[in-house]
Amino acid sequence: LGLGFRVPPRVVAVRVTPWPVTSHARIVQLALRAAELMERYGALGSAQGSTGSLSAPGRAELEAGLHVDGRYLGLGYGRVTPGGLDAIARFTLDGGPPLDTGYSGKSGAAFLDLARDAAEGPLLFWATKSSAALPPAFEAGPSGLGRDRSVLRDLPRMRAFLEAG
Repeated sequence: LGLGFRVPPRVVAVRVTPWPVTSHARIVQLALRAAELMERYGALGSAQGSTGSLSAPGRAELEAGLHVDGRYLGLGYGRVTPGGLDAIARFTLDGGPPLDTGYSGKSGAAFLDLARDAAEGPLLFWATKSSAALPPAFEAGPSGLGRDRSVLRDLPRMRAFLEAG
Protein backbone atom coordinates (compact mmCIF):
# COMPACT_ATOMS: atom_id res chain seq x y z
CA LEU A 1 0.00 0.00 0.00
CA GLY A 2 2.96 2.31 0.12
CA LEU A 3 2.77 3.08 3.83
CA GLY A 4 5.69 4.83 5.43
CA PHE A 5 7.67 5.55 2.27
CA ARG A 6 9.13 9.01 1.71
CA VAL A 7 8.40 8.61 -1.99
CA PRO A 8 5.41 6.41 -2.85
CA PRO A 9 6.55 3.22 -4.58
CA ARG A 10 5.68 2.34 -8.15
CA VAL A 11 3.84 -0.98 -8.18
CA VAL A 12 4.01 -3.13 -11.31
CA ALA A 13 1.16 -5.64 -11.18
CA VAL A 14 1.74 -8.46 -13.65
CA ARG A 15 -1.50 -9.61 -15.21
CA VAL A 16 -1.96 -13.39 -14.93
CA THR A 17 -5.71 -13.25 -15.61
CA PRO A 18 -7.52 -11.50 -18.47
CA TRP A 19 -9.10 -8.08 -18.29
CA PRO A 20 -11.36 -7.04 -16.52
CA VAL A 21 -10.45 -9.32 -13.62
CA THR A 22 -7.08 -7.58 -13.26
CA SER A 23 -8.00 -4.16 -14.56
CA HIS A 24 -6.25 -1.07 -13.21
CA ALA A 25 -9.52 0.20 -11.68
CA ARG A 26 -10.27 -3.10 -9.95
CA ILE A 27 -6.78 -3.34 -8.42
CA VAL A 28 -6.99 0.25 -7.15
CA GLN A 29 -10.39 -0.50 -5.62
CA LEU A 30 -8.99 -3.57 -3.83
CA ALA A 31 -6.10 -1.49 -2.47
CA LEU A 32 -8.52 1.20 -1.23
CA ARG A 33 -10.65 -1.40 0.55
CA ALA A 34 -7.55 -2.93 2.15
CA ALA A 35 -6.41 0.53 3.30
CA GLU A 36 -9.83 1.25 4.79
CA LEU A 37 -9.70 -2.00 6.75
CA MET A 38 -6.20 -1.22 7.98
CA GLU A 39 -7.31 2.20 9.21
CA ARG A 40 -10.48 0.82 10.80
CA TYR A 41 -8.61 -1.81 12.79
CA GLY A 42 -5.64 0.35 13.73
CA ALA A 43 -3.10 -1.50 11.63
CA LEU A 44 -1.45 1.72 10.52
CA GLY A 45 -0.29 2.75 13.99
CA SER A 46 2.28 5.50 14.35
CA ALA A 47 5.51 5.94 12.46
CA GLN A 48 8.55 5.65 14.68
CA GLY A 49 9.68 9.12 15.68
CA SER A 50 6.60 10.85 14.29
CA THR A 51 3.94 12.75 16.17
CA GLY A 52 0.97 11.43 14.25
CA SER A 53 -0.41 8.28 12.72
CA LEU A 54 0.35 6.97 9.27
CA SER A 55 -2.44 7.32 6.78
CA ALA A 56 -3.18 5.15 3.80
CA PRO A 57 -2.68 6.58 0.33
CA GLY A 58 -5.75 7.94 -1.43
CA ARG A 59 -7.24 6.93 -4.76
CA ALA A 60 -5.22 9.44 -6.81
CA GLU A 61 -1.93 8.31 -5.27
CA LEU A 62 -2.78 4.63 -5.78
CA GLU A 63 -3.84 5.22 -9.38
CA ALA A 64 -0.65 7.13 -10.15
CA GLY A 65 1.64 4.53 -8.57
CA LEU A 66 0.11 1.43 -10.18
CA HIS A 67 1.11 0.02 -13.56
CA VAL A 68 -0.65 -3.14 -14.77
CA ASP A 69 1.53 -5.06 -17.23
CA GLY A 70 -0.27 -7.51 -19.48
CA ARG A 71 2.72 -8.51 -21.63
CA TYR A 72 3.37 -11.71 -19.65
CA LEU A 73 -0.14 -13.25 -19.79
CA GLY A 74 0.70 -15.38 -22.83
CA LEU A 75 -2.18 -17.52 -24.07
CA GLY A 76 -4.19 -16.85 -20.94
CA TYR A 77 -5.01 -17.70 -17.38
CA GLY A 78 -2.98 -20.60 -16.03
CA ARG A 79 -1.15 -21.18 -19.33
CA VAL A 80 2.62 -21.78 -19.32
CA THR A 81 4.85 -19.23 -21.06
CA PRO A 82 8.47 -19.53 -22.25
CA GLY A 83 9.39 -16.47 -20.17
CA GLY A 84 7.85 -18.08 -17.11
CA LEU A 85 9.93 -21.23 -17.66
CA ASP A 86 13.07 -19.12 -17.98
CA ALA A 87 12.21 -17.31 -14.75
CA ILE A 88 11.68 -20.60 -12.91
CA ALA A 89 15.14 -21.75 -13.97
CA ARG A 90 16.79 -18.44 -13.08
CA PHE A 91 15.11 -18.15 -9.66
CA THR A 92 15.94 -21.79 -8.89
CA LEU A 93 19.60 -21.47 -9.86
CA ASP A 94 20.00 -18.15 -8.04
CA GLY A 95 18.36 -19.34 -4.80
CA GLY A 96 15.16 -17.33 -5.20
CA PRO A 97 11.70 -18.36 -4.06
CA PRO A 98 10.03 -21.29 -5.83
CA LEU A 99 7.89 -20.26 -8.80
CA ASP A 100 5.08 -22.14 -10.51
CA THR A 101 4.52 -22.44 -14.25
CA GLY A 102 1.20 -20.62 -14.48
CA TYR A 103 1.31 -17.61 -12.20
CA SER A 104 4.43 -16.67 -10.25
CA GLY A 105 6.61 -17.71 -13.19
CA LYS A 106 4.97 -14.96 -15.26
CA SER A 107 5.55 -12.33 -12.58
CA GLY A 108 9.10 -13.65 -12.14
CA ALA A 109 9.69 -13.10 -15.87
CA ALA A 110 8.50 -9.50 -15.54
CA PHE A 111 10.74 -8.97 -12.51
CA LEU A 112 13.79 -10.28 -14.35
CA ASP A 113 13.03 -8.03 -17.34
CA LEU A 114 12.73 -5.01 -15.03
CA ALA A 115 16.06 -5.89 -13.42
CA ARG A 116 17.74 -6.42 -16.81
CA ASP A 117 16.37 -3.12 -18.10
CA ALA A 118 17.81 -1.36 -15.02
CA ALA A 119 14.49 -0.14 -13.65
CA GLU A 120 14.88 2.91 -11.45
CA GLY A 121 15.20 2.30 -7.71
CA PRO A 122 15.28 -0.91 -5.74
CA LEU A 123 13.15 -3.83 -6.93
CA LEU A 124 11.08 -6.09 -4.70
CA PHE A 125 9.57 -9.35 -5.99
CA TRP A 126 6.33 -9.91 -4.10
CA ALA A 127 4.38 -13.01 -5.11
CA THR A 128 1.01 -13.28 -3.39
CA LYS A 129 0.32 -16.87 -4.39
CA SER A 130 0.23 -18.46 -0.96
CA SER A 131 0.69 -17.83 2.72
CA ALA A 132 1.83 -21.41 3.32
CA ALA A 133 5.26 -21.96 4.82
CA LEU A 134 8.02 -22.66 2.35
CA PRO A 135 9.01 -26.32 2.08
CA PRO A 136 12.22 -27.49 3.81
CA ALA A 137 13.93 -27.76 0.41
CA PHE A 138 13.78 -23.97 0.16
CA GLU A 139 15.79 -23.41 3.33
CA ALA A 140 18.82 -21.98 1.62
CA GLY A 141 22.31 -22.55 2.85
CA PRO A 142 25.33 -20.50 1.77
CA SER A 143 24.77 -18.89 -1.64
CA GLY A 144 21.34 -20.47 -1.97
CA LEU A 145 22.66 -24.02 -1.72
CA GLY A 146 20.22 -26.56 -0.43
CA ARG A 147 17.48 -25.72 -2.93
CA ASP A 148 15.71 -28.62 -4.56
CA ARG A 149 16.73 -28.17 -8.20
CA SER A 150 14.77 -31.16 -9.49
CA VAL A 151 12.38 -28.70 -11.16
CA LEU A 152 15.12 -27.95 -13.69
CA ARG A 153 14.83 -31.46 -15.17
CA ASP A 154 11.28 -30.77 -16.39
CA LEU A 155 11.88 -27.39 -18.00
CA PRO A 156 13.26 -28.65 -21.37
CA ARG A 157 10.27 -30.98 -21.78
CA MET A 158 7.83 -28.16 -21.00
CA ARG A 159 9.59 -25.80 -23.41
CA ALA A 160 9.47 -28.43 -26.21
CA PHE A 161 5.74 -28.87 -25.59
CA LEU A 162 5.19 -25.10 -25.87
CA GLU A 163 7.19 -24.85 -29.07
CA ALA A 164 5.34 -27.79 -30.65
CA GLY A 165 1.92 -26.31 -29.85
